[in-house]
This record gives sequence, structure tokens and C-alpha cells, in this order.
Amino acid sequence: MIANGLVIERSSVFGTLLRSWRARRRYSQLELALTADMSQRHVSFLEAGRSAPSRTAIERLADALEVPFAERDRLFLAAGFAAKPSDIRWSPEVRQAIDSSLAYILERHEPYPAMIVDRLWNLTGANQAAMTFMDRFGRPPQPNTIATLLDPDGLRPFLMNWREVARRLLDLIEVEVARRLEDPEGRQLLDRLNAFPGVAEAIKTVPYRRDGPALSLRLRLGDQELRLFSLVATIGLPAEAGLEELKLETLLPADEATRRWFGEAVVEP
Repeated sequence: MIANGLVIERSSVFGTLLRSWRARRRYSQLELALTADMSQRHVSFLEAGRSAPSRTAIERLADALEVPFAERDRLFLAAGFAAKPSDIRWSPEVRQAIDSSLAYILERHEPYPAMIVDRLWNLTGANQAAMTFMDRFGRPPQPNTIATLLDPDGLRPFLMNWREVARRLLDLIEVEVARRLEDPEGRQLLDRLNAFPGVAEAIKTVPYRRDGPALSLRLRLGDQELRLFSLVATIGLPAEAGLEELKLETLLPADEATRRWFGEAVVEP
């Protein structure tokens, strides 16, 4: 009797979590069933806690709902299964090859800044040009690159279009938070960024504009105006364990004057 009750309780927890993800993706039960190659009746029973899912069913539903790999453990645990080891597919040799490739890209991007960041734009690696560039402003970088840009004690006094940048960057963080039903780290970062003076007001007053895939930055350093654009690439496929958390951000000059400045001033001999 206790065992049956435990199965029902687990099915109910899983059903609630599945229903939350379906609502987040704005799928009807029928749409989810068709995408996951299941019957609508099966999806309905899973959400109601009347059926217990198999591992295969969980994987198909997670794929259909595009649940981030880091969040899939919660689905397995809610259904009473052990979570899958997240890094089992990556051997030390493969990880070393990936790290070496990233180091190669960072180095070859000189004399322009390049950084490796995690899903919340916390800095995990950078090339020498990025560190030298930050030194020119006399402001030590913070662990979070977005906080470095928006903090009045960071680069914000030098960032001429900081309001527009704030709007775009907070949108990015909100998307990352939305990908996870529970993301205390992401929400804490959002709260911290919104607490910077003027940021919350900028988000409300700056209209949303999609200017393309690149983020434009205009920085004032002495008499020099530097115009840059940022390109961000996700490392690995969306479903790859561990790698979906990493991004490669590269800064490139948006005009010839900025290109000359970096060639002459950033990388010290």
C-alpha cells in the first residue's frame, strides 16, 4: 500500500512538472503528444498522475519541450528515476581537445577581446586582449560580464549607449531564466542588475528593438570613441551535457578608427 502511494505521489509530482513545462512552451496536450509521438490520452494521464512515465517517455517529452539538459534531471527525479550522469559522454581526452580548441580561438582573436562565459555571462576565460582592454579603463572586471558593463563603478560611465545595452542584455538573462522553471541563480542576477541605479528605469523607457544578431557597444576612452559589436556563439549542440552552459563572446571593431586603435593600443609589445 505504501509502495503504491509512493508511485502515485511521484507520478503527481512529475505530472505537475510536465504540465508546467507544457504551459511554458504554450503547447496543448495534443500538440505535445504529436511532437513527442505519443497519444494525447497518454500525455493527459501523465499530467494527471494516473500513469507513471518510463525513461523513454521522459526523454521524448523532454526533447519535444526542448527542456535544457541541465533541467532534465528534475524530470527523472520527479518520476522516481536516478538522474543521468551529466558528463558521462565526455572523456578527459575530448574535454582536453575542447579546451585546447577554445584556447586556440581566444589566442587567434587577438588583438580584439574574446571571452568564454557561462549561461549567465559569468566569466570563465578570456584572451590577453580582453584583460588589457579592461585595464585601460582602470576598472577591475567583475566575475559577471554584464554586471561589469552596467555597474556605475564598472564600465558604465564609459558606455555611451548603456541604456540600450542594458535592455538587450537583461533580455538575454530573462531568456536564460525562462528556460528553467526554477533558476535561483538567474533570478538573483536579474535582481542584482535591476538594483543598479537607473537600470530598472532604462528597461521601462527604452523601447525593445531587434537590431540584428549583434550587440552594439559605444565606449568613450579619453578622446577616443570606440565602436564595437559583440558576437556570441554557443559551444556545443543544445542537448550536449556541460557544453550548453558555455558561450564564446567575441568583440570586433565596427569602424576603421576602432580597428586602428586596437591594433596600436590594446596588445602591449
